[in-house]
Amino acid sequence: MKFLTIPYVLVFLVITVNLYAKDYSKRILILGQSDNYQESLVLAESAAKTLALNLNLRNLDPYLGKHLSFDKETCSSANQQFPCYKPRSVDGTLGYISIEESRHYQNIPQKSFSVVALVDKKKSATFSVVLREIRKNFPKVMELQTEVGDNWVINY
Repeated sequence: MKFLTIPYVLVFLVITVNLYAKDYSKRILILGQSDNYQESLVLAESAAKTLALNLNLRNLDPYLGKHLSFDKETCSSANQQFPCYKPRSVDGTLGYISIEESRHYQNIPQKSFSVVALVDKKKSATFSVVLREIRKNFPKVMELQTEVGDNWVINY
C-alpha cells in the first residue's frame, strides 16, 4: 500500500476546507438610506406597496437613534445580550422589504439605516432579473457586493 504524499494530503485539506467554508460574499439591493429611522420607514412602506411586497421589519426597533435591536426577550432567547442585532442574510428571493443597520454590511455607504429589497449569493442567476424589475420603479437602487455573516451582533 502506498502512503499518501504531502502534496496529496495538502490538496485534500484545501478541498475539504473549501467545502465547509462559509462564503459571506453577498449582493445586496438597497433602495435608499437615511440616518433617520422614520424616513427609512416611510421609504420602506412606499417600496413595499409599489413592489407589492411585504414589509418585514423582523421585529427590530430603533435603539438609541442610530441602531436597531431585537427586544430583550428575543436577545435572551438567542443567548445574546441586549441590545442585539442579526443582519439579514441570503434570502434569494424578492420576498420582502426590510430596514437594516448599514454598519454591519461592508462596502455600503454609511448612513445608519438601509432599506433593503434583496440579499443574495454573489453568483445568483435571479439577481439581474430582480434588479431590472426594481429599477423600473426605483432607478437609484444601489447594487452592492458586500460581506455579511450570519452571526449575531451585540450593538455598542
